[in-house]
Amino acid sequence: MPFHTQLIITILTGSLTFCLSLGAAGALLQRSSKDLPPVPVFPGSNFPGVFTKFYTAFFLITFALSAIAECSMAGETELTDQHLPDLLISAAIQVLLYLPLIIVYFAQPSQPRVGVTLPHKLLWCILGVVILFIPAAVLQISGFNDWLIEVTGCPAQQNVVEYLQSGSLSIKITMVVMAVIVAPITEECCFRGCLYNILKQYSSPLLAAVASGLLFGAIHTSLAHLAQLTIFGILQCYAYEKARSLWLPIALHMLFNALSVTILFLCPIPN
Repeated sequence: MPFHTQLIITILTGSLTFCLSLGAAGALLQRSSKDLPPVPVFPGSNFPGVFTKFYTAFFLITFALSAIAECSMAGETELTDQHLPDLLISAAIQVLLYLPLIIVYFAQPSQPRVGVTLPHKLLWCILGVVILFIPAAVLQISGFNDWLIEVTGCPAQQNVVEYLQSGSLSIKITMVVMAVIVAPITEECCFRGCLYNILKQYSSPLLAAVASGLLFGAIHTSLAHLAQLTIFGILQCYAYEKARSLWLPIALHMLFNALSVTILFLCPIPN
């Protein structure tokens, strides 16, 4: 197994262990201390927080194991139309696994932000997407990405980029739908809607944002993009706090991925 694969798997398992340990330690401390009454994951809701916590942990472990398996076998097979049914089945399973988290989150009482009009929301989206692209641009211009690729020998691009570049039309359509629609909704519900909220109960919002952001970056199993994906995850936590709901992080995630895919099609990355 290449060094860069071992490294990203180590970071992934380490960040997953840290998030699970932080949640478990906080829950045990809360139960053992009378000075720390239980705090619901979603204030104002009667939905059992225990289910949310255990299912979030279950999903993260399942997702991490799947990512590790995919990372370990990266480059061994070329994705063709013969693999499309498997790809669709995998995507469907992923969506079904996410579905309880989506239902849990969107069934919670809304926390409307007074005075936020549609023009304000559009402005937030435009400024937010610009801000999300800044870390990626800085890391690229500074030469950090090139240095990391040279030192570790990691691939310069994610598997999804290779599929979008060299895959058939059906493969490209499937990957675009997954990247622009499915991933923003499901990942934001999991990482910002549930994981961040859970970790925030037992630590500071900053630590919860960093921990969930690092796991979000690592679970994409791309060492070359780990730093920018981690920063992306942290900024999305800030957007979630500002909007007091997932509408802004989901919209930003969709726009970010849509613009990234558009740029990739217009300016293909040389192999």
